[in-house]
Amino acid sequence: MVQGLQQEVNVLKSENESLRATVSAVPTPQTDTSELPVRRKAVMSDPFIFNGDKSLYPQWKGLMLEKLDVDGWIYPTEKVKIAYTSSRLGPDPAGQVTPWKDQHRDSPTEYTLKGLLEYCEGLFGDPQKAERASQKLRYMRQNSRPFAEYLVEFNRTLSDAGGFLWDDSIKITMLRPTLHPKLQEALITAPSKNTFRQYTELTALYWDRLQAIMQRNQRRNQPPPPSGTPPRAPQMTLAASSAPEPMDWTATGRSQQTNTAGAKPRATWVSVSEIKARKAKGSCIRCGQPGHRIPTCLYDPPIRPVQVAEVMTLPQEVMLMPEVLEETEELNEEL
Repeated sequence: MVQGLQQEVNVLKSENESLRATVSAVPTPQTDTSELPVRRKAVMSDPFIFNGDKSLYPQWKGLMLEKLDVDGWIYPTEKVKIAYTSSRLGPDPAGQVTPWKDQHRDSPTEYTLKGLLEYCEGLFGDPQKAERASQKLRYMRQNSRPFAEYLVEFNRTLSDAGGFLWDDSIKITMLRPTLHPKLQEALITAPSKNTFRQYTELTALYWDRLQAIMQRNQRRNQPPPPSGTPPRAPQMTLAASSAPEPMDWTATGRSQQTNTAGAKPRATWVSVSEIKARKAKGSCIRCGQPGHRIPTCLYDPPIRPVQVAEVMTLPQEVMLMPEVLEETEELNEEL
């Protein structure tokens, strides 16, 4: 019995080996994967759903065009592009573009993405945007805002007015009178720049230096804090006025004095011509009143102001004439 089982096992082994040889002899089909389409991922996310707010239409249109340009392989035909664009419209805007789609659906030359966006421009665009932007360019001013922040608004307004296609010299001419007055003065003798980008970069550099100068002067002119009081960081903003009053300047540290309660009022700092006129009239050159001189004057000596032009260190800046500064200082020291 054992021998019979052993013979059956041997037969099964031989059949198994013959089957393996037969299977190995059959050729394995090779699949060419080079012709299979490669599914890529979209680079940009879908633009937001436009619900008809006209102020958001330019932003939505820009995102839609950028999406169809970057991920255009996903939308190969005009019909697919129009279908995708329509899917990013809310119920109300979608209903407004339906008549256009029904009218041109069977016309391949009219049923295009460009035609759809032109129709949407008529529905949701602002036909007066360019005119309003051109008017805004005439009266907008930087005032005391940082230059980088103001430049963003200026470029946006310039774009709305169609000004990015203008010559660089025209754009520079439009920007210069809108800058802060002190920045305009600093740029008078600045090196000339041929491109608008170079001019804005130079203007940003001058603005940063002008800010640093004003902050340094303010820190220098502040009185020392009482003992035991932690120092505070100075806060400074440039005045927005185009013609600052000469008597509104901060006093220098050399001549700054504390006007305690009960002290005499302080005289006002005056120009060289005013001092000479007082001398010619025989009046007190400190207060300008007749009948007395400085020793019996009821006013304390004035405080010499600091003018930005005296301390500006910008390259090639416009400085006050040295002889005028020296004469002013000598005459007022007599007070």
